[in-house]
Parts: sequence; structure tokens; C-alpha cells
Amino acid sequence: MRAGLRVFDTEGWSALSARRVCEVAGLTRRYFYESFKDLDELLAAIYVAITGEAIAAIKASLNTAAKEELGFGARVERGIAAGLASLDPPVRGRFLVAIQRAGGAIAPFHAAVLDDLAALIGGAALTTEDAPRPIEPAAAKIAARMVVGAGLALAEGWFEGTVDLARDEIPAHAATAAVAIIEALSNGACE
Repeated sequence: MRAGLRVFDTEGWSALSARRVCEVAGLTRRYFYESFKDLDELLAAIYVAITGEAIAAIKASLNTAAKEELGFGARVERGIAAGLASLDPPVRGRFLVAIQRAGGAIAPFHAAVLDDLAALIGGAALTTEDAPRPIEPAAAKIAARMVVGAGLALAEGWFEGTVDLARDEIPAHAATAAVAIIEALSNGACE
């Protein structure tokens, strides 16, 4: 899996092949096929490993922020910062962006990741006290999806180099958007 990331980082998406990954790893192709059915299975395994670490970091951060009784914006900011930190080195984030665009083998895993992230954000929205009025569970689910979409779009743009922010500025911008979305839905702006 490390060799797959190394090939992606140094040679690009188009260079990823079982043969090239084996060359970089110093393994025979037989060993590769004993571990993975095909290249798609390897890429999915890399995706699952990276996103699993990111979700665990976000969850731990949100739990700590909740214990500290931080507001929703501060919770989200910390969670996003933890998620981004888990993507060091940045090749991990660039890989996530590239594989999501490629689709295919990771589609079911990507859907599960979005569900997990939305559940974390929705949970934070339902337990926060700093919204103008409490948000209804149905609105929290919608808001969570919107927050996840906005946050991922910002992070993807940064990893691609199209968003001109320092990495440590991304969480604050994403949290600002998250708060605005929660406030809009808790105020019934979409009713």
C-alpha cells in the first residue's frame, strides 16, 4: 500500500499498475495477487485505510471538544484540523481526491465515508447549545450533508492547489460555513 502511494506521488495516477507497484515495493507480482485481486482492490484498500484514520481522528477530536463544552463552530474547526492532520503527508489527501474522481471500486466505500462524516457532524449539531434555537434531527441530517460537502470541497481544492489558503486556515473557513448552514436550518430558513 505504501508503494502504491509512492507511485502515485512520484509518477502520477496514470502510472499506477500492479507491475509498477510491485517494482517499487520490491515484490513479485505473484505476491501482489496473493494479497489483492487486482489494482482496484489495492486502491480501495488504500482509500479505506486513509479515510479510516481521518474519521477516527475527527471523531476523537469532536468527542474531546464536546467534553470541553465547546460550541458547534469550535467543534467542527477542531475536527477538520484533526482530519487534515491525519492526511500528512499531503499525498494522502491528493490520493483521496484523485481516487474519488476516478470512481469505480471505491464508490461503496466513499458513500460509507460520507455517511460516517455526516453522522459525526449531525451528532455535533444536535448536541450544541450555540444555535439560535435547537435544530430538529431531520434538519441536522440535511445540514450535516451540506457541511460535509462544503468541507470536502474546500479541502479538495486545497489539495489540488486551486484554493489559496494555508492548511491551518482551512478549518476556520469550513467551520464558518458549517455554522452558517446550521444557523440557517435551525432558524427554519428552508421551511
